[in-house]
Amino acid sequence: MEITTNARCSLPNKKYRLETGQKIINFESAVKQFGSDRKAAENTGVPRSTYQHLRDREQKFGMSETTREFFRTSDGVNFLHSFTLAIEFVISQICGGGIGAIQKVYELSQLNKIIATSTGAIGERLKVLENRIIEFGTDQFEQLSKAMASKSITCALDETFPSDICLVGIEPVSNFILAEQFADKRDSDTWKEAMQTTLDKLPVNVIQVVSDEARALLKYCRDHLGAHHSPDLFHVQQEISKATSAPMRARLKSAQSVYDDATVELLEVLGQKNEMDSLDIKPVGRPVNYDQRLDIFAQEHQDCLEELSEVTRHKQSIRDANKGIGDDYHPFDLRDGTLKTPERLRADLDARFEVIQSNADDAGLSDNSHKRIKKARKVTDSMVATLRFFWTWVATELSELNVTAACEKLFKEVLILIKYLEIQLPKSRNSHEKNAKKALLDIQRKNLENDELWKLLEPEERNKLMELARKSALIFQRSSSCVEGRNGQLALMHHSGRSLNPRKLSSLTVVHNYYIRRSDRSTAAERFFEQKHEDLFLWLLERVDCPAFPAKKGVVRRNFSQAA
Repeated sequence: MEITTNARCSLPNKKYRLETGQKIINFESAVKQFGSDRKAAENTGVPRSTYQHLRDREQKFGMSETTREFFRTSDGVNFLHSFTLAIEFVISQICGGGIGAIQKVYELSQLNKIIATSTGAIGERLKVLENRIIEFGTDQFEQLSKAMASKSITCALDETFPSDICLVGIEPVSNFILAEQFADKRDSDTWKEAMQTTLDKLPVNVIQVVSDEARALLKYCRDHLGAHHSPDLFHVQQEISKATSAPMRARLKSAQSVYDDATVELLEVLGQKNEMDSLDIKPVGRPVNYDQRLDIFAQEHQDCLEELSEVTRHKQSIRDANKGIGDDYHPFDLRDGTLKTPERLRADLDARFEVIQSNADDAGLSDNSHKRIKKARKVTDSMVATLRFFWTWVATELSELNVTAACEKLFKEVLILIKYLEIQLPKSRNSHEKNAKKALLDIQRKNLENDELWKLLEPEERNKLMELARKSALIFQRSSSCVEGRNGQLALMHHSGRSLNPRKLSSLTVVHNYYIRRSDRSTAAERFFEQKHEDLFLWLLERVDCPAFPAKKGVVRRNFSQAA
């Protein structure tokens, strides 16, 4: 039985396994043919002592002969190579596990008998793995950026804290990480240095930044990028929640407690009255006027119930208004599909904040709560400006196509709406909201099919308008949640008592961009560059070596000459 060794193999451990396996196979085949170890050694060029050494090492593994035979072959070595690389790649780069988890897998699978699994050996292999992953990301970025078509993009920026300050910049449409690095500061100049390293190598124009209201981010967006700043809706709603949730919950708890006490007192008086009425012989003395007492306690109970209902109503009204801010902050009314102008959005947001403010006043919230509400309301100017920026961008793009007024109306009121609903449909809070959006989407699609102007357009023109509508719908960005999601992923990689080092962070960035896939099987890099790239794992297989054989156990030598 023979195998084919790869003479050009640049992986020393894998090459050694292939060669030693070949020697054993050739020697044993020669023994069967010639019936002599001496003749086998002469014909194969493998010394008998070498063969015995290799066989003795195999036997010390404690594995069956069938298993030993398999791992001598090229198929066995290739399987061992890909399997061990898969274990170390998935556990360390995908699952956030460490050396201990990898060692346990090798122990349970008994692979620790044929590969080196010490802490030092696995640690060195993981360093090599991470360096190769970073190398892959650098190579692919250079290749893909050269062939990339120019385009305008939005950046979602925020700081995360997996262990230290980490600046993260993501293109939200593709979820491609543009920058992810540790920094000592988070001022505008530091942001510029972190982002420009990547942006200078790309044919992109950053037209919009979505983030919270941090001053450094606002300055970087305004002074360095010259882009529009879109506020993060989450931080607006979070500020309102911080202002109202805890105080209203405390008031509701207090009102519920007072109501419960009033209920107990009322039931106690009612029980005393029933007990007195059931007596045949009344006690001597002036009788207690239970009817009067019942009226007093019943009125107190009613007052407590009204107070509880009032507090509950205030709490629910604030909650509904806060949720309604998210419902209003769209370029269309998602209930009926009508186009939303900046003036209409301003009126809708003002109405929501008036409800929040009035209920906060009636509930008697503290000055600190009112300051938070006021702070959140200031952001409405930026929200209205974002909608104005959106419609201005759409008008600019349409002007380059020289379409008619009727076609422009159809594009704004129907085509963009269809694409926007398709984007928002998976983001629905519940099935009721999803069904409502789906029904509206079906109506708009039917209206488009029956539109006479749309029927007159050539298929090429239709496709061009639909593609522009999709790009337009993606321009309206109101959240930097992709960065928050990334923060959650990094938190899984950061273990107590151990910092996330820059090398590991860089490798995780590459894995996110070039390996993690969505349900459509596309990576972030494929969506961003709009090109295919090499398979990361297959690339690593050619450059990350197979684990070495286990080290020999040391022999403890005693000096008997000095024994007493």
